[in-house]
Formats: sequence, structure tokens, C-alpha cells
Amino acid sequence: MPCFPQNTHKAIALVKSGTDTSSLAIEMSYDNKAQIFINLKKYEEAIKCADMALENNPKDLSAYFFKGRSFDKQGKYEEAIKCYDKALEIDPKCFNAWYNKAANLYELGKIKEALQCIEECILLNPNDQDAKEKKKLLLEKLNISN
Repeated sequence: MPCFPQNTHKAIALVKSGTDTSSLAIEMSYDNKAQIFINLKKYEEAIKCADMALENNPKDLSAYFFKGRSFDKQGKYEEAIKCYDKALEIDPKCFNAWYNKAANLYELGKIKEALQCIEECILLNPNDQDAKEKKKLLLEKLNISN
């Protein structure tokens, strides 16, 4: 369940009100570039784009998310978690940030913390099978039956 449509809603509201959308266009452009660089495995370039988006808007949820993805793809789990935490400050209901934070905590061996994040995912989307499977795996790691 993505948590990034706020830019779309924001853009529509700005256009309807006649407000200048140039800063939003810049923000979305950098976010799109960051996502492309991640797909190309050019993680440092993705981080630069995310940082540029954040210069324009320090509350750009997508930029923190893509920056986190870039760090976790490089095995920089602590840095990734910091980005996901920033995203969650902006939107505490961002399923993707909770899920990816859990994955990074798992990589660091922080199973209990990862489980807490996955439980947040399940609260946000009780029908998500991936989150349910991840919870089962984490409970097994902790030797706790569901």
C-alpha cells in the first residue's frame, strides 16, 4: 500500500488554486530520478537526487524513502533506518517505510524491533500477505508461536 500519493494530491490542489507548481515539479522530478537511479543500481546518484529533493522540500516523504532504499541496497542498514524514521515522522501510516525499516532491522539482527515494525504494517493493512509471512518468520526467529 504505497504512501506517496501526497505529491499527486498536492499537485492537483495547487493547480486548482492557481498556485505556482514549479517547486513541486522540481521535487517530483528529483524523486523520479532517484527511483530510476535505484532501478539502475546507481545508488549514490539516487541519494544525490533525494538530497536535492529534500533541499527543495525537507518534508518530502518520497525522497526519504528512496534515500533509504539506496542505503539499504548498499547494505548501509543504519543509514537506511534513519531515512525510514524521517519518512515515518512525516507520515506515520507509511506502510512501505515500516516494512523496509523492519527489513533493515532484521539485517542488523534486531528481530524484536523488526517484529514491532511488521506489526505496524499489519495494523495499517491487515490483508497484506507479505507482512503476515514476515511476521511468521520473525516469530520463528524469536521462537514464539503465533
